[in-house]
Amino acid sequence: MPLANDSRPADDEQLERLGDAIAELSARIQAATYELLVLIRQFDARAGWHTGFTSCAHWLSWRTGLELGLAARRAMGRAWQPGPGSTRAQ
Repeated sequence: MPLANDSRPADDEQLERLGDAIAELSARIQAATYELLVLIRQFDARAGWHTGFTSCAHWLSWRTGLELGLAARRAMGRAWQPGPGSTRAQ
């Protein structure tokens, strides 16, 4: 929490900027994760993985290198489901 006075040490100001950078990067990652899930849903809906793979998750794991369990969660759209007040991506 920022201090009320303007005489904060330089370290506090640097920490404030570092915290801001973390929050901004987190927001970009969450937005990119949402975009990824939209693309995966479109790919799955069009059966893009029906080229010898048993599921969209298997294709996603092969194509992106994701662990199969995480690929399955993403293919099912569970990697980003906001709840009340939540913006966390898994």
